[in-house]
Amino acid sequence: MKITILVENTATRCPGLSSEFGFSAFVEYDGINVLFDTGSTGLFARNALKLGINLAKTDFVVISHGHWDHTGGLPYLIEGFDTKNMIFISHPDIFEKKVHGSRPYIGCPLKREEVERAFGKCMFMSAPTEFAPGAIFLGEVERKYEDPGNCGDHVVNGRTVPDPVSDDSAAVFKTSRGVVLLTGCSHSGILNLVKVAKQYGKLRAVVGGFHLHDASGLRLSGILSEFEKTAVPVLRPGHCTGAIPIRLMMQNLGAKRITTGDVITI
Repeated sequence: MKITILVENTATRCPGLSSEFGFSAFVEYDGINVLFDTGSTGLFARNALKLGINLAKTDFVVISHGHWDHTGGLPYLIEGFDTKNMIFISHPDIFEKKVHGSRPYIGCPLKREEVERAFGKCMFMSAPTEFAPGAIFLGEVERKYEDPGNCGDHVVNGRTVPDPVSDDSAAVFKTSRGVVLLTGCSHSGILNLVKVAKQYGKLRAVVGGFHLHDASGLRLSGILSEFEKTAVPVLRPGHCTGAIPIRLMMQNLGAKRITTGDVITI
């Protein structure tokens, strides 16, 4: 399989590509094409064009969670491509109202009914689901091994309360070399995601945002220790992982930071 990073916070190794705060990846896996998240704007589509990726051939659009930096490109995808040929996959709660600090809204720019009109089929799932042979959307992930805390607020029954981002999920791909875990922000807790992914086989790679930029020293130490025990051969953190956690992973675990335009072949 091949994962191409269409958008990430940095663009350091591929001339001509631009970056933004957000994440989007294009996955070519066993005859199917998966667009995983869409970044903050339509930049993912412009970068895809420069990278020679035809987004019109996308079979599945998988959204990791409802924050703007992962769903902001959805209107551009719908306007620019025939999404009636694509299947949309996410947790059902990605459309709830999310706010943070001074920002009045940090959620998905589209309503559920707009997405349902735009795509040929929509799958809103809280439980793990194999959406194609060997490709699994993890659904709502139990916070069993790590407490990642909250991120901003969301509106529930008219009240603004801390948001645990229960809609956060990830995708797992089974390969002949092991299991690949692709994450958006890991608001569910990167250890929780890793433990679930390991149920599908030996971990070969973990790619994406790990959301550790504000993690305490104690929590970060525990996560690094668990990764050392798991010994993931391909560890590619980025986006919201944080500079210090990424540096420690590079020094202690042989990780390599992802950046816009990177191609990861498993």
